[in-house]
Amino acid sequence: MGLLKELNRFIGRGHRVVFIFSLLVFLSAEVLFFLKFQTDLLLRNLKEDFSVIVTLEDNTQSGSIEKIENKLKSLPQIYSVKFFSKKKSLDFLKNSEPEFFAQIKNLGENPMPAYFELKLSAFALSDIKGWVEKNLKGKISEISQVHYNFQNAFTILQVNFYKKFLWLVLSLLALLVILLAVVVEFSAVKKAAFSFKKSIGWILSSIAASLTGIFLMWLWIYPINNLNPQWWSWPPLHLHLVVIFFSAVFGWTLYRWKNTY
Repeated sequence: MGLLKELNRFIGRGHRVVFIFSLLVFLSAEVLFFLKFQTDLLLRNLKEDFSVIVTLEDNTQSGSIEKIENKLKSLPQIYSVKFFSKKKSLDFLKNSEPEFFAQIKNLGENPMPAYFELKLSAFALSDIKGWVEKNLKGKISEISQVHYNFQNAFTILQVNFYKKFLWLVLSLLALLVILLAVVVEFSAVKKAAFSFKKSIGWILSSIAASLTGIFLMWLWIYPINNLNPQWWSWPPLHLHLVVIFFSAVFGWTLYRWKNTY
């Protein structure tokens, strides 16, 4: 009966200040989680699209392809090397640029070069120009040209920084909630015993705020999925459960604070 009475008191009074304060904190956490997973999605797409293209001289013998491939694989910060023959290059052009293919298909001889597609580590991308100069330019005689998009490499580094920065902010937010709970409880335990029955209203109000924050984020994000599914990267369920858990701790901490200070 005592618990039901406390729940009735909670519903009647609402703990509006606790709810609003918790909503600000945990809606911010949900926004940060969403942005973090968006940067993960964007980073994966950028890395998949970025490569260094190494074209070969037209007179390169087919017997030397494996030797060149082994040399490229032995280079530092390389994690993927793929070879595309002249025929594969032409087939790729046919599928990706049919209008341009229609213009060159009557030239007779295949004008597309054979090439290697290199995928590099993030460390190599931090100095892509230096890496190419050091490892490719003039190092393998069969190489004709080296192509890459410097701006795309720089964008990958930027997005990777934003990803790590968002994770750092989320970690600091969680650490602050934990430190606040520890400090408040350390002071409160000397003055008043903990009462779950009396704190249930505060805890439920904070949990309700975190659930409202999750719903508001979903309400904002869901229409984006219909406009562009690539932008839909909803954080997994276990992270939402972590937010709800921290909101309960936060509500309990605010209750103890009120009765201590």
